[in-house]
Amino acid sequence: MSQNNQFLRPAIGEDIIIEAKVLRKGKSTAYGEIFITFEGSGKLVVHTTAAFTF
Repeated sequence: MSQNNQFLRPAIGEDIIIEAKVLRKGKSTAYGEIFITFEGSGKLVVHTTAAFTF
């Protein structure tokens, strides 16, 4: 399992939207990406990539 987070700005002062996408799901591994943005401005707050084994 690995996860890489890029924190671009503090998540204060506005509501946030969290969008998670599964990029690929295999028999034993899944890859995903998460975007956290401000609801009003759409500015990116956090970008995460992840790989999970099961």
